[in-house]
Amino acid sequence: VDVDVKDQKTSGTLKIYVTSGTNTGNNTDWIFQQLLDHLAVTTSEPTTLAAGASIHVTITARDNNLVAIGSGYAGNKTLTFSGPSSAPDGTTPKASDDNGTSVAFGSPTTVNFTCGANGCEASTTLVLYKAETVSVDVTDGTYSSSGNESYDLDLTVQPGSAASLKFLTQPAPLSLAASVVFTTQPVVGLVDTYQNTATQATNEVTLEAV
Repeated sequence: VDVDVKDQKTSGTLKIYVTSGTNTGNNTDWIFQQLLDHLAVTTSEPTTLAAGASIHVTITARDNNLVAIGSGYAGNKTLTFSGPSSAPDGTTPKASDDNGTSVAFGSPTTVNFTCGANGCEASTTLVLYKAETVSVDVTDGTYSSSGNESYDLDLTVQPGSAASLKFLTQPAPLSLAASVVFTTQPVVGLVDTYQNTATQATNEVTLEAV
């Protein structure tokens, strides 16, 4: 009798009983391990947040059936996060390492994985600063969340509260005679702490020549 075990959906022991007619063959316990296929980034928190706000995420080691592996990926792992961009003022997105230190996206970040009832997983806190709709990915250099759109975490980062005024378009030319119209008209907007345009602000702005 040929037995072909193809899909490994959970770790543990698989009992196979072989019978033929009136004769019963030997029972065999097949021990197998799930194979790590990719990492996944998830969260139980709202996926829409304000620039500068934090969000708690979980990174899970999964097999090719999208099931968390039960063992073999415990301990400190060096991960690199990617996806979100720096804010207009240059502030970079951050992820917390195992010591609670904020590390810029794109830099090695050490997090601790534990393997338990929910499989092998680690948690970290992200802080994003640019207003955008973006996918957060992670890699350990071999396995990553970039192989399928269902592996990464899609977030919508909205501008924070209006903090200051900014010329979104500078008038031009900067020097001209009285009563001459600017070739390029100025555009003024309200921006948040990280210079994202505060699109939800409704403040009235008055321009005055000085």
